[in-house]
Amino acid sequence: MGAQRDVTNIGGVNHLADGLMLPIKFKNLDTAIADEATAVIVGVTGKKLRVMKLWMQTAVADALGVKFESAAGGTALASFQTIAAAAGSVVDAESQFGLFETAAGEGLFVDLTGTSQRITGFIVYVEVP
Repeated sequence: MGAQRDVTNIGGVNHLADGLMLPIKFKNLDTAIADEATAVIVGVTGKKLRVMKLWMQTAVADALGVKFESAAGGTALASFQTIAAAAGSVVDAESQFGLFETAAGEGLFVDLTGTSQRITGFIVYVEVP
């Protein structure tokens, strides 16, 4: 991710130590396609999508694998995660510095493994120049 910067959240805007202010954005997460990368957030020319918070819940009682990618079939942004085999299992993660980010101009994709899978939730992110 490069050099880390001090971050302060004031009024829904991330204020970075170098004076850059980035509006916080929200995106609902609802996908059910297994074994195929699904677009979650469309890429923005010249900007990285940095995920600050991720909350997701499984909808069925089967083990589920989740991988976030920069572009479809692109670079894995976080290690592959297996979620327990129980309907309603929750992943709740956040970091003031960001959990992961896409390459500049690339969208955020999620790739699920398993059968008849569905996840719902939300992502909080910023667009970083």
